Amino acid sequence: MKKEKKVSFLKNKVLVIGAGKLGCTLAKSLQEEGRHVTVLDNNVASLDNLEDFAGFTAIGDATDLSILEDNNIRSCDTVIVCTEDDNTNIFVGTVCYQMYEVPKVFVRLNDADKRELLKGTRIRPICPFLLSVERFFESYR
Repeated sequence: MKKEKKVSFLKNKVLVIGAGKLGCTLAKSLQEEGRHVTVLDNNVASLDNLEDFAGFTAIGDATDLSILEDNNIRSCDTVIVCTEDDNTNIFVGTVCYQMYEVPKVFVRLNDADKRELLKGTRIRPICPFLLSVERFFESYR
């Protein structure tokens, strides 16, 4: 008996959760590279930060599974979670990774120590503090 292969068709879609400076900058850059980008935020005023953005925007709470599904989470190959709250980012990132099996999940963490919570997963932390320290020492030496 032949085993059926599970075929995955990545659709070049990115969901950015959080329309702060980091989320907006990443969304614009990815969209300029030809990615299909949707930015989701629960604050409509935050979406005003997306000047010259040709992608999609949506208002809603990313901790609500129906909001994720309404924004095509099942067809995304990348999710970037960069709200201001580390716990929300970890929770939403874990949901995207475990429930929806998104291949690439990134979460911003203001508290770099919380990276420990992501060990054993393919969720990639973005820690601005650590990146700043690394950049300093690259320039310093």
